[in-house]
Formats: sequence, C-alpha cells, structure tokens
Amino acid sequence: MVMLYPVLVLFGNKVRIFIYIWEHIFNNNALIPLMVLIIFAAVTLILNILFHALAIKNGEDDLFLAKSNYIVKLIEIPAYIVIFAVGVICALSIFTVGFTIGLAVMDLVSLCCTGIYACTCYRLLNNKGMLTSMEYVQYSVLSFIYCADVIAAFLVYRKSRSRLIK
Repeated sequence: MVMLYPVLVLFGNKVRIFIYIWEHIFNNNALIPLMVLIIFAAVTLILNILFHALAIKNGEDDLFLAKSNYIVKLIEIPAYIVIFAVGVICALSIFTVGFTIGLAVMDLVSLCCTGIYACTCYRLLNNKGMLTSMEYVQYSVLSFIYCADVIAAFLVYRKSRSRLIK
C-alpha cells in the first residue's frame, strides 16, 4: 500500500489505470491518497500494538516469530529505499515539501510497526530464556533504527535457531 503512492505520483499521468484512479477516485488531488496512506499506517500501528499484547499473553511460537521478523525486515528494504528516494526528489522543490513530510511519516510508522513486531519476538525469546534481559533491551532498541533493525533481526533469528538445534 505504501509503495502505491510513489507509483501514483511518478506514473499517474502515463498508465490508463492510474489515470482512472487519479480522476475518479482521488479527484486529481495528490493529498487524498497521502492522507489515506497515513490513516492506513495509523490503523496498522494500532493493530501491531494489539498483536504485541495478544502474542505476549498467548505465548506464540518464538522461532516462527524470529524467522518472520527477519523476513519482514528484509521485505521492507525496497519500500524504505523507494520512499526515501521519492522523498528526496520531492524535497528538491518547495511545492512538494508536504509530500516529503508525508513520506517521512509513512516511513517512520512503517519502522515503528516492524519494530513493535520485533519487540514482541524478542520479549517471547527473553521469556523462554533464549535472550538475556540485556540482549532483549539492546535488540529492541536496534529494531527502531534504520539498517540496524535488519542486522538485529538476523542475529536474533540465527541465535534462536542455533539454541533450538542444541
């Protein structure tokens, strides 16, 4: 969903389906899809917080969460790159600074969503003794920092898998 906005901005007047979307759904207003995406991101963030609470309460499968956390972090890399690149391009003009701010908010919310998911995984691993309390805190902080979140997810997945094999 987040990747749709830069595609609409860049190719909105070239592809027939995008022309239809711009004219009939968004009324040729670029701020409407941006607001839809920000609302979608906020709802996703709230759902992630609820997932965190339910997963801790129910004690989900920790190895599955570690693996899926790593996969989610890897999948997010192209989205971060595209959103950053389009944000930089929009920052070059005074007329598109609002788009840059909107894209930065979407990037931040996306990082928070994956960070909350990662914290859930790390908390469950800590509860089962696979991570120490210090590692839990370190990895949780790293999960909210760009680039470091992928490295932390990989290290935790490798550690949880190796401890499971032993």
